[in-house]
Amino acid sequence: MAFNRMPTQEDRVQQQAGEDTARRLIKARTGTTSSRFAQRQDARQRIAEQSGLSNRQQAAVAAERRLAESRAIIATNAEAEAAEQEAAEAAHRQEQEERRATASDQTMIDRAAQIADLCARHGVPEKASKFILDGIAPAEVERLIGRASAITALVEQARKIDARIDAGMARQLIANGATIKEARAAVINEMADLSDTIMIRGQVPPDATGPSAEQKNVGRWRQAFAKAGGAISRPTVAQQQGGTTHEQG
Repeated sequence: MAFNRMPTQEDRVQQQAGEDTARRLIKARTGTTSSRFAQRQDARQRIAEQSGLSNRQQAAVAAERRLAESRAIIATNAEAEAAEQEAAEAAHRQEQEERRATASDQTMIDRAAQIADLCARHGVPEKASKFILDGIAPAEVERLIGRASAITALVEQARKIDARIDAGMARQLIANGATIKEARAAVINEMADLSDTIMIRGQVPPDATGPSAEQKNVGRWRQAFAKAGGAISRPTVAQQQGGTTHEQG
């Protein structure tokens, strides 16, 4: 008659050693490593089993171990989600920067096209590149071109009346940044000086009748400028000496 032999402490130790060996082999094959906390839990469970703890106590140790593993998995997932969110935000920022750069490039292209069109319409296409490189706004370009065109037309009209006026006067006035009003005053002074020179060289006899040569000359350029859109009054001698001019209109 056979009797069931109760396992001794030595039997339990040998059984636990066999289980540990099998566990190590499985881990070596799968290439996984447990965390330090999990290793401590394994050690605690082995100690509990070897020390003859009750089944309830062993179950509590195993439950604590599973809880620790679950927390570790949750923490790992949270870190992965945070890293993924950070990568998405970085990609979004880069996309926004690229859009801003594209918008800036398009703005520069539009501005250059407007400036080139303005210069072409006013007959000065060669000035477009300088305006673009200087970063001048299209509205300012239109104002500068309009001022230059008006001053050029003013000097050309004056030269039709008196060809002795310097042809480069318009270019000099534009380069000095003169306004249309200042350019008109400068042209009037130049014409008045030329008329005074004519009067001094050829004095009109006191008993002469009819308008003098100066009066005829002044009348001619006054009519021409009136047609051009400006009512001009000739500066007095005192105004010329003081360096000031008055113009009406």
